[in-house]
This record gives sequence, C-alpha cells and structure tokens, in this order.
Amino acid sequence: MVLIVAGFFVAAFCVPVAMILLVSGLSAAQVAESKPVAHSDRKREVAKEVVTMENFGRVRIGMTDHEVFSILGRDYELNAESGSGGIRTQVLTWHAAGISGGNCNVILQNRRVVSKAQFGLHG
Repeated sequence: MVLIVAGFFVAAFCVPVAMILLVSGLSAAQVAESKPVAHSDRKREVAKEVVTMENFGRVRIGMTDHEVFSILGRDYELNAESGSGGIRTQVLTWHAAGISGGNCNVILQNRRVVSKAQFGLHG
C-alpha cells in the first residue's frame, strides 16, 4: 500500500513539478531553497473548506488565475515562481481542512492553468 501511495504521489505531484522545472529553468536546488508564501489574511479554517475534490475537479486547463481563485480561494502557498522569455510560471498549493497532507497544486503559465494535481482530497 505504501508503494501505491508513493507511486500516486509521484504521478500526481512530482511529475507536474518536474515539468515546471523543465519549462521554467528552475533547478531542484532553487525550488528546495524557496520558502512558501501565504497569500491570505482570512482564517485558514474557513478558506480550506473550499479545497475539496469536487472543487478541484472544477479547475480546468486554460482557466485564468482569477477563475481558479474564485473556486479554491486565495489561501494558497506560492511554492515556485520563474520568469524567462516572456513566460511567467508559478506553482500554487492549497491545503485541505482536516485532512493530514490533503492538498492540490495548480501550475500557471502567464496566469493560465497548464497543469494540476491533487493528493488526499475528499468530497
């Protein structure tokens, strides 16, 4: 079971993050050194209630960042950011309430969704 979960984690999180590193030119060391940045003053308990499998499913490739924020809220962490050749790339993470480790990641390029992944979301 651990291997299946680990394999799912690799497929759901590491592959999209590896894609962002390749496209953005960030090194793994740069990402490892980056610190998450919270982007909300709202109470985390309230904001996290919107991070569900149902709402994650509403996020679509090609959506704007504002469309994603209207679904998942603005209580996210900026895990990586890069800009080169007129392309700005960001990896954003939302954490679910009451679920240890439950989260979703959205990768944006020039403020549009290019990839998404989730782990442990319910509802």
